[in-house]
Amino acid sequence: MASLHTINYFKQFSEEFEGPYLEIGSLIQEAYSQHSPKEMQNINNQEYIGIDIFPGEGVDLVFNLATADFAEIEHWKGKFGTVHAHYVFEHVTDIFKLAKNIEYILKPGGKLCFSAPFCWRLHRIPIDMWRFTPQSIDWLFPTLKFDKKKSAWSSRSKFVYAINDVVELSFGTKMEEYSFLFRSFLKIMKKLRLDDNFFQERALIPELNLMMIGIKTESNNFTFIPNDLV
Repeated sequence: MASLHTINYFKQFSEEFEGPYLEIGSLIQEAYSQHSPKEMQNINNQEYIGIDIFPGEGVDLVFNLATADFAEIEHWKGKFGTVHAHYVFEHVTDIFKLAKNIEYILKPGGKLCFSAPFCWRLHRIPIDMWRFTPQSIDWLFPTLKFDKKKSAWSSRSKFVYAINDVVELSFGTKMEEYSFLFRSFLKIMKKLRLDDNFFQERALIPELNLMMIGIKTESNNFTFIPNDLV
């Protein structure tokens, strides 16, 4: 499941997605406002499977793809044209196995629609383990080629930022990039020490989610990691 903001972002690329579809973490949680990836595209009669480790609304099959061996998912090898994994990876202990299994079940040219938090509050469903950067996703999915133009940061306030621009409020040397009035306001707040929790920090980063689309290829690809570091 995903937020409506996430659904609307990926929807602009939905004509590129093909079935069969697999959604990982499809359970609709009552405590959250959630939407299904089905809302972003016209699936028609194409196969769509929603899996989760818990039964409930939105779940077609109770299955843990993060613990399955290749032998258990042999019938899914190269099957899916689109895999949706929205706000799942931060709740998984073995993200490396889950990533390998996703690569295994994607057919050549298939797409992964991925979203996960970069900077976010703790939310245990039932655990909260990880935060992600574009380079970490590159490393997790070496046979997927990620498109920078279709990758972005999004805030809770529905703002979308380019993937190479991590938004932050700087209280250091980058303050000189701000307007005179805003720069003066920040300097006054730091000097007066009206808030020891925030204005004394070097920088503040808003809640940001990472949203990316990767295409399954036959060889290793790294979009964000320099080749000489691989």
